[in-house]
Parts: sequence; C-alpha cells; structure tokens
Amino acid sequence: MTDKSFGILLAVTAGMLWSTIGLSIKSIDQANVFQILFYRSIFISIFIGLLLHFLFKFNFLNLLKNWVSYFAGGTALFFLT
Repeated sequence: MTDKSFGILLAVTAGMLWSTIGLSIKSIDQANVFQILFYRSIFISIFIGLLLHFLFKFNFLNLLKNWVSYFAGGTALFFLT
C-alpha cells in the first residue's frame, strides 16, 4: 500500500468513525449538545492517540514536556469556535 492510498484510507476511516460516534451519542435522549461534542472529541482523541502509538510509535512523553503550549492552543480553539 502506498503512502497516498494509506492516507486516504485513514482520512475516510476517521470521518466514518467521527460520524458514527456522534450518531450513537445522539441516540441518548438526555444528552445535550455539549455532552455530544465532548464525547465525540474524547473518542476521536483516543482513536488518534492509539493510531499514533501503534502505527507511528509516537512518543507521548514529548507532549508532557510541552503541555503549556498545547493547553494554550486548546484553550484558544475553545474560545474561538
């Protein structure tokens, strides 16, 4: 499998998983919009983390070293969207 076809496969799979998780959470009658977005984000973060770890041997300790800049970026994205 070439890198281009592997990238296409990953993009399609991520989109399908993201949509499916949202549909399953929307089936809960008591869930509000914030809960749906929160759980969708948690599930996609876990999926991406596992993918990075198992396919690309990503070192998550590097994330802990730079947590302040990542936290600031996440906070900015939260307030801008």
